[in-house]
Amino acid sequence: DNYGNIIATADSPESNYYTPQLGGIVGAMEGKDQLVSNCENKSDVSIIVNSRNAYVGGIEGNYVSGTNGTNNLKDCVNNGTIINVTSLLSSFVGGIMGSGNTGDIHSCTNNCHILAHVGGSSRVGGIRGANTGSGRCHYCVNTANVDVFCTGTETAGAAGISAQENGQLNNCTNSGEVYFESAAATSYIGGVACQNGAMGASSASNANVTFRYTGTAASPVIYAALGTGWHYGATSTYYGTYGGTLTVDLGSASSPTLHCGAIIGRLSGNAESIANLGDSTHPVTILSTANINGRTPSADTSSPNYYKSAGFLVGLKDAGSTPTLNITNVVLQ
Repeated sequence: DNYGNIIATADSPESNYYTPQLGGIVGAMEGKDQLVSNCENKSDVSIIVNSRNAYVGGIEGNYVSGTNGTNNLKDCVNNGTIINVTSLLSSFVGGIMGSGNTGDIHSCTNNCHILAHVGGSSRVGGIRGANTGSGRCHYCVNTANVDVFCTGTETAGAAGISAQENGQLNNCTNSGEVYFESAAATSYIGGVACQNGAMGASSASNANVTFRYTGTAASPVIYAALGTGWHYGATSTYYGTYGGTLTVDLGSASSPTLHCGAIIGRLSGNAESIANLGDSTHPVTILSTANINGRTPSADTSSPNYYKSAGFLVGLKDAGSTPTLNITNVVLQ
């Protein structure tokens, strides 16, 4: 366990020779068959870096896989007060893990507030910032708020569980509010995930999700949902309760592309991309409301398009026979 605060400043000339990787327990791990289990972080983790990308996690900053590498974080808890990241470039920040392309996270909890002032193509999540590989996130819980302010003009994302999750995301719950101000050309925000390739089973969010566009471009692209901002991968079944208010403020953008829904902002992909909203025994329960640039989508499950691809359940399903959207068991309250 760790009880001492961790503070780093990476702006010295020597910082050009390394990438900051900061964690409450482990900064970075490399190689195969690594395991970190039953650890608790009670410290604050803070970093200021303007010359390099940063990887910051409440338990582990970054996992760089070796050949057939598998890194597991299991039964870990982050009970710090705050993760505070200030960076002009891209940052990958998570309450448990900053980034890890083959790392599995199982039964971990984050109770630590995340505050990130970032640039570049950043990803910030209550559990994990980014996973671009086959890693999975199972039975994890985030209870803390995630506040992200991005000045970068590329792409950026913020989420209650995982900002970018290419692997399976199963049975995770978020009760922390997600607030995201972004100047990026493309922004993703979700109560569970903002980009997800494989929502394997029930994951849900019962918290407010707020996005504000602060850039100057007329035509930004925005994906927003209480569930997943952009679902683009394998078969996924959404069930559980989605509550809170989804708020989107388009700022000065005059012609944005907005994909916004209570469960999914945009559903895309190939024949393997199937989204099931509920099944025969497990409903999706919607307790949420929405405010999309001052307008409220109606509770209409048959016609998702409402205002600039803003729908009550799904903002936009790409045209054609693929991907597939099955509305099986939805309860509106």
